[in-house]
Amino acid sequence: MNFEHTYLITEKYIDYLLAKNKFSIVKKVFYEETSSIFYITIKDSKVQEKN
Repeated sequence: MNFEHTYLITEKYIDYLLAKNKFSIVKKVFYEETSSIFYITIKDSKVQEKN
């Protein structure tokens, strides 16, 4: 992590936040060289919140 990136949010927590706010994950694109994940999501009122 660089000095300008002071927070690390795990994949599990991102998935939780998306579900909590009624977003459905369509696709995740993983970038191994930067350890980044790009999320493609849609707003979906049928999504159940995960615990």
